[in-house]
Amino acid sequence: PYINASIIMQLLAVGIPDEKGAFAKVIRMLANAGIDVEYIYAFVSRDKGKAYVIIRTDKSARAAEVLTEKGVELLTADALYNM
Repeated sequence: PYINASIIMQLLAVGIPDEKGAFAKVIRMLANAGIDVEYIYAFVSRDKGKAYVIIRTDKSARAAEVLTEKGVELLTADALYNM
């Protein structure tokens, strides 16, 4: 496979509405929790109305917890691989 599981475990794959300000809300959630974003990248999906972003933070487990609590969609490695 093209995805290295040891690396994907340290990244968050986030699904957000493809609309103005949606990504800013996610970043603000992380900032409010004291989580620093080290880098991000977005990619194209076949899902109309959805945007997907890969986020690397300094506290991946805490970031996943915060975003899940706020209702943000986190994707699994399998979901990413099958897109």
